[in-house]
This record gives sequence, C-alpha cells and structure tokens, in this order.
Amino acid sequence: MGTIHPDTGSTGLGRRDAPLRIQRTYAPDGLRLSGELDRDNCAAVRAALAAGVRADGGDLHLDVAGLVFWDVHGMRTVARAAASLPGGGRLVLHGASAPLRTLFELAGWGEVPGLIWAREEER
Repeated sequence: MGTIHPDTGSTGLGRRDAPLRIQRTYAPDGLRLSGELDRDNCAAVRAALAAGVRADGGDLHLDVAGLVFWDVHGMRTVARAAASLPGGGRLVLHGASAPLRTLFELAGWGEVPGLIWAREEER
C-alpha cells in the first residue's frame, strides 16, 4: 500500500525522515501529529491517544495535517483507537486529505464506528 503525503495530496513510497511530533491541543480537545506515522512509532501514538481519552466519553480530535508520511500501521492505529473509544466518544480527524480517506476506505477502515472525518462534522 502506498503512503500519503498530505502536503502534496499524492500517494507515494518516498519518506522524508521527519520525526513524529505529538502535541496536545485544547481547543479542540485532542492531539496534533506532525512528521511520520509508521510502525516504529505507533505505540507512542496509541499511548498519547489513550491518555487523551475523555472520561465523559466526549470527542477526541486528531489533527493530522502535519503528517508527511503514513503507513498502514499508522492507519490501523488510528482506526483501532476510534473503534475503542468509551462512552460513545468519537475520534474526529482534522486535516486529512482526500487520498488519505480513500486509502482508509480501501483498507476497510473508512466507516469504522467512532471515526469521524472533520468535513462531515462541520456540515
């Protein structure tokens, strides 16, 4: 499976060797990811998402606009996190490109319960 480079909106296999940065956000409540999301750092993303889960079951927002590389392991990590949110909470993806959404759909994760694409949410 190819990768997604949000800054170009194209698929490809190249990497930019950008380290993953995970930042907490408060308006909206969630996380901002930048750099590369791959199998080597999925555990850190899982831990950050778990730490950000709201006890009241509220939404957790994930800004992925700063990611320059995703692999299938990163996609699966996000999909599984969305599916496992407690209390009806949702994982709202912000900054995801159309090609990324297409890859999620092709992998069978486009309609995972709890996974919301920000453009849908804003309607």
